[in-house]
Amino acid sequence: MLQDTENILYPLSEYYENHGIPFPNLKLVNPDQIPEPYRHLLVHQSDMTGRLNEYYHEMPVLVVIEKKTTNHELLRRVALHLPSTGRRIEFGEIKIYLDRFSPTVRALIEEGHLPLGGILTDHQINFISSPKCYFEVTSDKMIRDCLSITTTNNLYGRDNQLRDTAGNLIADIIEILPPCESGNSINHD
Repeated sequence: MLQDTENILYPLSEYYENHGIPFPNLKLVNPDQIPEPYRHLLVHQSDMTGRLNEYYHEMPVLVVIEKKTTNHELLRRVALHLPSTGRRIEFGEIKIYLDRFSPTVRALIEEGHLPLGGILTDHQINFISSPKCYFEVTSDKMIRDCLSITTTNNLYGRDNQLRDTAGNLIADIIEILPPCESGNSINHD
């Protein structure tokens, strides 16, 4: 399963490989196997920032956990959190192909203050979101730390690609959601 996991978890797989850490347990799932509210949040062809904003009724804030820039690529590990509570609502590993953007947009991306989806929307950059697969993953220490959770959970996520309207790849993204918390705003309206 190592080769399959590498393909599914790219670019997150680079972290595990570079640190010699075993890959977390992961299995592919069909979209109809994903329980709500995760299905609503993951199974769509738009960016996660917009979907999370719509769902939680507030714009998520970006936290850059780690980043590395090489040539024209920015690899970053991020979390999105709700400004009202600080609760982390998504963990992501994203490789952004910076040479696909104007200098102004590239500078905003490199600053790391705003989620990529928000920047694309604000600058009216048309893109195509193409989820490649959906998965269930057992949270390991790194994922738990990024999501600020303390217990091991089976979490849901997707392997997604963003392309510009000419078909050029602009980002490879792994997006993983935290566990639902009973009694808060995770319940879908």
